[in-house]
Amino acid sequence: MEKPTNMTKKIIECVPNVSEGQNTNIINKIANIIRQTESVKLLDYSKDPDHDRSVFTFTGSPSSVFKASLDIAKFSIQNIDIRKNKGVHPKIGAIDIIPFIPVLNTDFDDCWLVAKKLKEKLQSLFEIPIFFYKGNKRQKTDHIENKGIYTLPELRKQAKTPSCKENFHPTAGAIAIGVRDFLIAYNINLATNNLKIAQKIVSKIRERNGGLTGVRALAFFLQKRNLAQVSMNLTTPEATTKKDAFQFVEKECRKLDIKIHSEEIIGCLPEDVMNNLNAWIY
Repeated sequence: MEKPTNMTKKIIECVPNVSEGQNTNIINKIANIIRQTESVKLLDYSKDPDHDRSVFTFTGSPSSVFKASLDIAKFSIQNIDIRKNKGVHPKIGAIDIIPFIPVLNTDFDDCWLVAKKLKEKLQSLFEIPIFFYKGNKRQKTDHIENKGIYTLPELRKQAKTPSCKENFHPTAGAIAIGVRDFLIAYNINLATNNLKIAQKIVSKIRERNGGLTGVRALAFFLQKRNLAQVSMNLTTPEATTKKDAFQFVEKECRKLDIKIHSEEIIGCLPEDVMNNLNAWIY
């Protein structure tokens, strides 16, 4: 049988966010489930005890990514109790979000088919509400635009309604499954424990408040590190780069007479973004 070339090989990415950032045993078991799935490559994973959340990034063929996402979703539903999660990050379930991203010879339609199949399979196994949500940028499929799909902020608002809460799984909550483009998850930790300062910066940098293009942001107090954090998703990294976000926050910090303590990127970056980042650093 002829081996597939890069012209025929299809690859998608999955970046599930799991509501467990402290129990290393559970986190490592999820990583191993991904590693042991044939034709899947685990690219990165990280945990954060303050957010009580872990983020995994893996790639593979649509069928292999479906299998890995299904297996880790089943494991999370069966082993994580959302009622015990004390993290500062907003969440709706044990496996909170499962986004699919087209990488090679794939598009939003390919990812949508995997997302739909995953939803149907999980709902046949568990009594758990599953929502679809829109991506971070332009959508390329009518399925996503016209089927009552939520953006994540709308989803979390919807999930707080009494009618929705009544249907939540008692220990696993709910799941959001989505299709999106690449984004940069980027956190800047401030050299202060004053949450109001982080909130003030967040209110200025958000796109919806007239800040930087494609920036969604939240402010958190990280108890274990005793720091305030500006946590961002850069949803259009070609328009607003990591450098742009850093310089904006740095400027606001100077106005408030504080310094930046540290910064971190969660997950992986596309190669072109990484090249631009290296040029800036070096």
